[in-house]
Amino acid sequence: MSASRGPSFGVLGQVSPSLQFVIETCRYLGLPETASGTADIILTDERPAGGVRQLMLWLVWKGLTVHRQGSLLSIAYGDWQVVLDVFRRRIIPIQVPLVADARASYEVFSYLRLVLLFLLRRLGWFELHGGACV
Repeated sequence: MSASRGPSFGVLGQVSPSLQFVIETCRYLGLPETASGTADIILTDERPAGGVRQLMLWLVWKGLTVHRQGSLLSIAYGDWQVVLDVFRRRIIPIQVPLVADARASYEVFSYLRLVLLFLLRRLGWFELHGGACV
């Protein structure tokens, strides 16, 4: 990652409906899209080797559950589950409920934004609310 620009995202593999939600969230947040080989964050449907069943409970807070093993984090909230591979900088949607109009769904955006911001923090980037700029 370069300090002169914001983080970018790239897509690896085929685009499923769940992955499309993550792509649209990245675009909405203003992250530039680039080739997956040069991207700071890689979006993919490729499941981690060994699966996610061996992850250990790490955090439970107000319905949010995070399981962890090494650099793998599974973030679940209700019917939603996304796996982050922090070391490989990957976001893998495992279960994202399909809704009629995901673009207008506050729940879709809020959940995926949380996942993206968590990964960005692990990579050394921090969000700054617009009110802090005044």
